[in-house]
Amino acid sequence: MKIRKAGPEDVESAYELICSLEESYPPHDAFRQIYLNNLKNPGILYLMCERQGRAAAFGSLHIQLLLHHCGAAAEIQELVVQPDLRGNGIGAALFSALKEEALRRGCVLLEVCCNRKRERAHRFYESCGMRRSHFKFTMNL
Repeated sequence: MKIRKAGPEDVESAYELICSLEESYPPHDAFRQIYLNNLKNPGILYLMCERQGRAAAFGSLHIQLLLHHCGAAAEIQELVVQPDLRGNGIGAALFSALKEEALRRGCVLLEVCCNRKRERAHRFYESCGMRRSHFKFTMNL
């Protein structure tokens, strides 16, 4: 297993993994444009995990300075493992790599938001040391 910084060549693998995570197919052209633009943003990190020459997992870390934390906070926006590879430690290794990068960049907090229906993911994040401490409210616009 190899975890590395994702690049432009990984856009298709990232798209497939995000589709798996969301159980839907966002517009491909919009996804591609956002992905490529975000690669240029120093506050966003995309990691790709490969296993046996195959894209096994994808993770993203978004870092921003927040007034209410008086410092940098990192949020894992996406973390997804190929469905047939789950339960093999890939997600934990990717989580650890994202956490280490947040620490390296001096973040004071690591956050993750997870859909209520993903109960297995909730247990995964708790097993990684995360705790349930906030509510997130959303509104489609």
